[in-house]
Amino acid sequence: MSESVPGLHMLNLFVADMAASLDFYRRLGIAVPAGQDAAAARVQLRMPGGFSLELDTAESARLWHAGWRADPAGVSVVIGFWLPTREAVDERYAELTSAGYAGRQPPFDAFWGARWAIVADPDGNDIALMSPVGEPRRTWPPEPSPIPENRPASPAAQPICVPLTATGDPQALPRRTSRSGAASPDVSETSLPRRTAVRVCAAPELPPWGVGSGVSRLPCAVRQPHDLPG
Repeated sequence: MSESVPGLHMLNLFVADMAASLDFYRRLGIAVPAGQDAAAARVQLRMPGGFSLELDTAESARLWHAGWRADPAGVSVVIGFWLPTREAVDERYAELTSAGYAGRQPPFDAFWGARWAIVADPDGNDIALMSPVGEPRRTWPPEPSPIPENRPASPAAQPICVPLTATGDPQALPRRTSRSGAASPDVSETSLPRRTAVRVCAAPELPPWGVGSGVSRLPCAVRQPHDLPG
């Protein structure tokens, strides 16, 4: 185990509307930099104790989070920990992934000058590991970060049949409540991830629902992941 002790350093929030987010945090009492561009892809809000609240749009997130690029709907927050050296980031990432925790972003030299990596904790929360910024290591323009080598194949190759009604409309899907309290399609008995986004489309050429299971043949549709928000 590496001897480097991580320090809680920052929180990245992914926002859909930067102007609306800045207005909220300004009303909350957080100091927003004077003249801050509401159309910026990323805004850093520094707390009095040195902690940093980072607001990132999709334009920013796609550059440094391979896990977000794979499933934008599945990521909303990244908790950032500071480590004293670039080597410590690589070592801690290797230790955690070797212990079985999912690597969400392999270590790489980020365009802002730090060494950066992301690992998922047991509940699927994204935990970032970051070294101090090295000014000579800053680069521009930025390029998207590398993807994990062991990323599983896209679940899009595993369609799920959904019965159609007599009028050709998909039948209502079972619903369940997510941690946020919102209802979402119940895919717990399928091979798709819990927060998979799906699309329903007619696919008469596919095997009917229930074939081989003793259920009567019905026309079906296909739910494909990653097309709509979950």
